[in-house]
Amino acid sequence: MQLKSKLSIFLLVIIVVASVFAYMGAILVSNKNFIETIKENQRYVAETILSANKETDLPLERIIAITHNALYPVKLTKGIDDLRLSDTEKALLENGIIVFIKQRVIPVGISVVKTDEYYLRVGYQPENNLFRNYAMLLAYAFLFSIVVFMLIIMGLSNKAMKPIVQLNNATQEVAKGNFDVVVVNDSQDEIGQLTESFNKMAKELKSIEYLRKDFVSNVSHEFKTPISSILGFAKLLESPNLTDEEKKEYLDIIVEESKRLSNLSTNILNLSKLESQEIVFNKSEYSLDEQIRNVILLLEPKWYEKSISFDIEMEHISFYANEDLMQQVWINLFNNAITYSHPKGVVHIKMYNEEEKAVIVIQDEGIGMDEYTKNRMFEKFFKGDTVHSKEGTGLGLALVKRIIDLHNGAIEVESKPGEGTTIKLIFPNEFRGWEVI
Repeated sequence: MQLKSKLSIFLLVIIVVASVFAYMGAILVSNKNFIETIKENQRYVAETILSANKETDLPLERIIAITHNALYPVKLTKGIDDLRLSDTEKALLENGIIVFIKQRVIPVGISVVKTDEYYLRVGYQPENNLFRNYAMLLAYAFLFSIVVFMLIIMGLSNKAMKPIVQLNNATQEVAKGNFDVVVVNDSQDEIGQLTESFNKMAKELKSIEYLRKDFVSNVSHEFKTPISSILGFAKLLESPNLTDEEKKEYLDIIVEESKRLSNLSTNILNLSKLESQEIVFNKSEYSLDEQIRNVILLLEPKWYEKSISFDIEMEHISFYANEDLMQQVWINLFNNAITYSHPKGVVHIKMYNEEEKAVIVIQDEGIGMDEYTKNRMFEKFFKGDTVHSKEGTGLGLALVKRIIDLHNGAIEVESKPGEGTTIKLIFPNEFRGWEVI
């Protein structure tokens, strides 16, 4: 059964139940006045018949026929055993008093009075009275109301179900891989909010799908280049006419390309692992300035080759973080600063506390970046400098950004072509915080 049919049946049941209770409530409210009116009218009919019987010589049956009233029919009986009267009511009848007996099935009663050897009953089992006409009229009105309500419900359900049907169709399109679908709904209710959320979801899925395809394309390209180089130089080594110098040169290239391939695989795995986690584990407290100095010593062969010098001004800070992850940050940032610095250049490093936050500034005097490169430098596989593009995998800064985000830090970049680059890292006072040793 479709949701529209279920909704229509549900609303119809509610309307029927509500109508029944409304009818019962109306009867309960008006029952007292209704009974009193019937009681007075029946008493009037009985008194009229009794008065005519005393003042005329007409037989009682004739008087009843003359005073016949369709609303309050009169009947003569010799017994009252079928009425199940109480002793008090029987005593009242013996004294010639009119007794009103309320019926249990419908809100109508009968009035009984004793005359000589007969009992006069007024309003007992009426065959054509106002209540019956009213009940029939109410029944027809009730049936007509159900038909009208059904038509209204069908119209409202079609209108209410239209955005849900649109969402269902759009969901099926998304399931097929079509992320360009957009559901139009200008309402501000819950359905409108659901539609807006669905459109946002479809847009995000489209963006994620684009990034996934772009990532796969870039990974394939990055793997293909070193593999092609290794394969090509390996085939050249099969030539018997190569000199020892050529063999050594080709072997060195194969080794470098193999290292590059290994680094690429490691970086992809690390980045994939970091992107799937939201909490940093294995945190410990260590000396941040000491870690930075160790990383500089680790990169000595590279900065010594270019005669790069360092201008270091660091406070002694105790840092609470994942030491291995943070070491990757410093290796990538210092490696870039050295790579893009001019020979005999200077790399400036500052570290200090500022309003319970640790600030680390790395500044080089190298080639710098334009605005386009600066805005995309943290994207996966992006390489802004074609001269040095072969030296990296394009994943280093993406790793840096993810590690900083996991540590609730922030990174700011200032750079201009020919004027060098300044990278500023800010870490909050998290967990045990910062302590000056």
